[in-house]
Amino acid sequence: MKRSIIFTYILISTSLSVFCQDSQDSIAYRVQHLQEIVVKAPHLAIEDDHICAYPSAQQRKHARSGYDVLNSMMIPGLMVDCQKREVTSPFGAVRLYIDGRPADAQEVQTLRAKDIQKVEYYDLPTGKFANDNASINFVMKNPTEGGYTQLDAMQGVGYLQGDYNFITKYVTPKYNFNVWGGYRLEDTKEKLTESEYYNFPTEQLIKDVACDDISHRNDHAYGAASVSHSDNKTTWMLRAGIDKDWNKKVVEDGTVTYSSLFPNATLTDKVTNDNLKTSLYFYFLNRLSASQYVEVEANAYYANTNFDQNYSESDEAISSSADDDYYYTNVKVLYGHAFKNNHNLTITLNEFYRNSRSEYTLPSYLVQKLYSSETVLFANYSKRWKNGWMFSITPGISYQIYQLKGEEAVGHLSPRLNAMASYMRNDGHRLQFLFALGNTYPILNTVNNATLQLDRLMIRRGNPKLGNATLLQPRVTYTVSKPKWSLSATLQYLYINHLITNSYSIENEKIINSYADATRYHRPSLDFSLVFKPCEQFNLKFDGGYKHTRLCGLVSESQNTCWGNLYSEIYLGDFLIQPFVATPQKDIVSNQVLWETPWMYGISGKWSRSAFSAELQVNNLFLSGQETKGVLDADVYRLITNSSDANYNAYATLKLSYTFEYGKKVGRSPKYQTGRGESTIIEGRY
Repeated sequence: MKRSIIFTYILISTSLSVFCQDSQDSIAYRVQHLQEIVVKAPHLAIEDDHICAYPSAQQRKHARSGYDVLNSMMIPGLMVDCQKREVTSPFGAVRLYIDGRPADAQEVQTLRAKDIQKVEYYDLPTGKFANDNASINFVMKNPTEGGYTQLDAMQGVGYLQGDYNFITKYVTPKYNFNVWGGYRLEDTKEKLTESEYYNFPTEQLIKDVACDDISHRNDHAYGAASVSHSDNKTTWMLRAGIDKDWNKKVVEDGTVTYSSLFPNATLTDKVTNDNLKTSLYFYFLNRLSASQYVEVEANAYYANTNFDQNYSESDEAISSSADDDYYYTNVKVLYGHAFKNNHNLTITLNEFYRNSRSEYTLPSYLVQKLYSSETVLFANYSKRWKNGWMFSITPGISYQIYQLKGEEAVGHLSPRLNAMASYMRNDGHRLQFLFALGNTYPILNTVNNATLQLDRLMIRRGNPKLGNATLLQPRVTYTVSKPKWSLSATLQYLYINHLITNSYSIENEKIINSYADATRYHRPSLDFSLVFKPCEQFNLKFDGGYKHTRLCGLVSESQNTCWGNLYSEIYLGDFLIQPFVATPQKDIVSNQVLWETPWMYGISGKWSRSAFSAELQVNNLFLSGQETKGVLDADVYRLITNSSDANYNAYATLKLSYTFEYGKKVGRSPKYQTGRGESTIIEGRY
């Protein structure tokens, strides 16, 4: 059946492309000629360090969020998940901006397509974007005066899920006022079987777990308000928000079977993890002159997390409870100067401060205080030549120190370097080279002395002595753009030394699951993206690639991964049809677990007219019982898991959206980014 689905998909796509007639995009290109060479195509314009994409009339009509716009424009090399609100590239996660200001997922979600002038995709970030893997900047139309209120609601069928949001915006010639609010919920059901092998010195113990109905419930509510001001010299924004997040996992009537030592039992496991976050954000831009500017960004939040777990087998009960107060502050100061003859200099200073207090009341009382400070200083210099060459170099340095109360402070001083070059020809061909040297630091909920008993055989324990990891990454990217098609291909190699992974050891006849930084990571990969746009009514995009992942040292694993995603859009007046298919994948997740995912496919139909739209999406129709598979292999512990949940089987969603405008029509409000705050509580298994 899966082969027939793919064949039907390709047949429909090919037929549509044959019957398409040539059409010229009517959008007037507004390209700022900062570079000497700009290559235009009907759907995008390629420059030496980024790609400019312009929404078509069809895309503006049917897109109801910034993510819809990104997905419909089919920028080569860019992968968009509208449901998860994630944007990725072959280089990693993509950071989002609105008019040069950092934006979050919620802000982008509420952008209206008709208010977006263009989208800039920086696949070779320079200047203020130089510290990103890749960047997306939404350039908005100039607002006038007036306001609007937008309501949208999504409801799922197949399992419980919903997403309900509102936003109100009012604009004057210099001020912008926004109010956001919303609630979303998801309750996925999972069927799980696991086999665990405990290699004790005297014998091997096998534990088999079977659970037919695991509930994963997440509820999230948020509210926020902002005010901003902009004139020819300054721009500032102040935003405050509150988020409440509830997570609950319930396992009832599971079965546990032991090969020896313990009797077979009935399993119950209830885990709750609640988080309340209040946040404050400030942004300020001062244009010192036509060629100089200063930018200041401050972001702070407080988060409180409550964690409770009650695990029981027939003759054994284990309880854990913790409360965490977490304070986060980030201040960034940036200075930019554009010199004559296409010289540019940007200097950025970033300071991160985190402070937490965790109180564990079960299984024993423990109070832990942890603070960390990280300072990052870097400068970016770029130069462009008339013959199509561009060069950029970003040297920098970072220093992090963290200390757990009662322990010695741990500090790391690390250099950073990005060196990039680009060559672009007038006929639409561009070649990019990059070399990156960087570092990452351990997640704070791993840097502690806390212990958490997961079940009768395994204990999770933090490690306050973790070091930082060093990253090395060379890459080459080739991009070509023609009137009806475009292609992007990237060959890269990623090396990480002192990668942090799980470690397993035996202590008092139990398995101790902790963390260690004694693994090396190697990953050569090839990624390519092909976009075909024969006419305005039909667009096709294929993303695919190959990577070989190998881990050496404490963890020794390797995996070859081939993957592919096929996505198309068919415009029929007020209707838009979007079929997609994704191949199975094998990967290494959590830096240790060999993971397999099954086929996925689906189709959505959207009707849009004026201020109202309705969208029906059906995923994995006729499929049931599809499983993900995972294998974790250590010296003293081995895990084999098979899981079937609703996301990989048949389900559907219906989304309705309505916008009421008053006064003069205005640009869309940025979407407020929501999400739970961080926590230093030790959790989970891997």
